[in-house]
Amino acid sequence: MWSAWRQVLLVTASRNQELWIVPGGGIEPTEDPRVAALREVQEEAGAKGSLGRCLGVFEVRLTALRL
Repeated sequence: MWSAWRQVLLVTASRNQELWIVPGGGIEPTEDPRVAALREVQEEAGAKGSLGRCLGVFEVRLTALRL
């Protein structure tokens, strides 16, 4: 996500607080990727903003359930 000053929002990774990452997460089956991106930023960083161009949608297939 870019701010008005062309900055990128980073958050600390939940599994490694020393690692800075871009916010991300899952998309609900019928959810638009743009809506999901804004929702994830709100959930992970408490920030509201607008999107620039899409850099990509990445799929990760889970092979085992995490409990």
